[in-house]
Amino acid sequence: MYKIGTDVYCPDGKVGKLIKVVLDHHSHRMTDLVVEKGLLVKQDRVIPVEAVQWVNDNGILLSITSQEMANYPEYRETEFTISEPAVLQE
Repeated sequence: MYKIGTDVYCPDGKVGKLIKVVLDHHSHRMTDLVVEKGLLVKQDRVIPVEAVQWVNDNGILLSITSQEMANYPEYRETEFTISEPAVLQE
C-alpha cells in the first residue's frame, strides 16, 4: 500500500517521504513515485515503481542507493498531472 507521507528508504538509509504518485492516464496504473527531498536526496525525484523492493506500514524500501537516485529525473510539477491524494495498493 502506497500512502502519501510514508518514509522512503534506500539500502543505505532514509532518503525522504512519498509526496505523490504518477499514474498512466490510459491504464490508470501507477508508474512512478515522487520522493520528497530529504537529508540524502537534494531534489524531489521521480522513481519508477520497478525500483520498489517492498512496501509496508513502516515505509517503502527502494532497491537503489541514495547516490543512484541522482540519476533519476527531478520532479517538475508542469510535466505531470496532479491527482487527489490517495492510498494506492499494488
